[in-house]
Amino acid sequence: MAISALVLVPVAVASKNARAAAISLAALTAGSLPWLIPALLHTVYADPGGVAAFASRADTPFGTVGSLVMLGGMWNAATVPKAYGGPWSAIWLAVVLAALAGYALIGCRRPRRWPGLTIAALVSLAIACIGITEPGRALLRGAISDWPAFAILRDAQQFIAPLALAGAIGFGLAVTWCVRPRPFGQNLITNGAPSRPPPRPRPDPPTPSAWPWACSPSSPRSCSCPGWPGARPGGCARPGTRPVSWPRPA
Repeated sequence: MAISALVLVPVAVASKNARAAAISLAALTAGSLPWLIPALLHTVYADPGGVAAFASRADTPFGTVGSLVMLGGMWNAATVPKAYGGPWSAIWLAVVLAALAGYALIGCRRPRRWPGLTIAALVSLAIACIGITEPGRALLRGAISDWPAFAILRDAQQFIAPLALAGAIGFGLAVTWCVRPRPFGQNLITNGAPSRPPPRPRPDPPTPSAWPWACSPSSPRSCSCPGWPGARPGGCARPGTRPVSWPRPA
């Protein structure tokens, strides 16, 4: 639920919809009751010494931050596959960077599309990096000593989930752009509906000669066609209709 709150709170605030924000926060609170009620009824103890044990670690050649960006950095080395983290991880790093670039260059041009997700992704990376430096571990140990609820931040690698969501969206946008290249200023998503083509220019109005009652010197209605000898001011009149004024022939 803490990870859900990390995404839900920025999205609810950025949406600027009070009703939607209230419903979202109420649902988050209701879902957190199984953990909130025991924590309020019983004293909770968390060992501050566990901060170093659960801190994110480097499982690739690109350091701890690079491993977190690649959605790794697991504190337990036994859970990491043996083939992971070798030279082939450079390919995965390139894929992740391309996905994040797609989100930054294409997705962020429409901030109303996913409000608050960018903030959640950046905050998640910052939380995951708390335990990789000694000052950050000391800060977290002090916070846990003051309030044991901060112990949820010890296993910080799990909070990278919002960054994974942003990367998944960016990867889809990047693939879409590769299939149908277009300038970055144009929107690639149209709520599931195809983009409307630009309006076609309207043809010029037909000339009098294009109508079945066209004006000609031999026409029996030439007396009612403007511009011809003997024409009346009323214009060319079709039987049973109101007179229509035609432009004077050149």
